[in-house]
Amino acid sequence: MARKKHNYSGKIRTETAERIYKYVMNELTGNKRYLDSGLTAAQLVKELNTNPRSFSMVMKCHMRGSFNTVVNRLRIQRATHMLKIKKYKDITCEEIGLMCGFASRQSYYNAFKREQGITPAAYRSLKRNSNKKEK
Repeated sequence: MARKKHNYSGKIRTETAERIYKYVMNELTGNKRYLDSGLTAAQLVKELNTNPRSFSMVMKCHMRGSFNTVVNRLRIQRATHMLKIKKYKDITCEEIGLMCGFASRQSYYNAFKREQGITPAAYRSLKRNSNKKEK
C-alpha cells in the first residue's frame, strides 16, 4: 500500500520529515520507548538533532496528533490488551497503567477515558463479562 504524501508547505524538506518519522516510529514501536514514563518529545528532538517545530509538524502530519497524544494512544492500546487477557487478571488496573508507561494513576485514567470512553476498570469488567457470554 502506498503511503500518503504529506504537504509541508515548504516549511520542512521531505527527506527531513521522512527521517524524523522513521526514527520516531522505530523508537516508539520497535524499541517500545512509549513504555518509558519519562520519555519526552524534547529527548527525541535532541536525539534527532532537529528542531521542535519540524518534529511537531511531522507528528501531526504523519501520526495525526501531538507527541503526547501518539504516545498515550500506544500506551492505551497496550493497556486494553493487558486488561483483556487472563495473564494479567491479578494485576490492578492502576499497576497496568504504570506498566504501560503512565507516570500516574490520574494521567492513565484521563487518557484511557478520553480514548475508550470508559475507565480501565469498567473496560476490564466489560471484557470479562463479554468473554463469559461467549463461553
